[in-house]
Amino acid sequence: MANINMQRNLWTTEDVAHYLTISSDNLVYRLASRREIPFVRIGGKLLRFEPAVVENWLLPAQYSYPVVQAYTGKPVMRVAEIAAHFSVKTGLIYKMFNQGELPGRRVGGLWLASQHWLDLWIDDHAIYPPARATSQPTPDPPKQYYVLIQH
Repeated sequence: MANINMQRNLWTTEDVAHYLTISSDNLVYRLASRREIPFVRIGGKLLRFEPAVVENWLLPAQYSYPVVQAYTGKPVMRVAEIAAHFSVKTGLIYKMFNQGELPGRRVGGLWLASQHWLDLWIDDHAIYPPARATSQPTPDPPKQYYVLIQH
């Protein structure tokens, strides 16, 4: 896949395909023709996409995270990458996507999630260890968090 400048004001179908980690922009055309992904039509045939809008499109409606106003630059992750990130099996990630437990979208048979939305999901589901009562102030320990992923 060609090296694409992801910092443009508007993306082409090739840019969107690159961002979504899919090999062909034909799927992007199909999504646009079915009005599944927001786009701007320029000069009758040219399709252009606002980067932040594409990133927001990856977030399912049931999540109430604030929309991004500008493209965050964080990559899109596939199931195997997410499973490796969480140190779990891919089957669990598929199950969580199918049950709506992870923020992502199915695109042409692939489950995709923006790392931005996954980071917010981790923050929302982090379980912090309880603070210990001490008689003297101690320096702040390094931040630790745990995410509960149910099988």
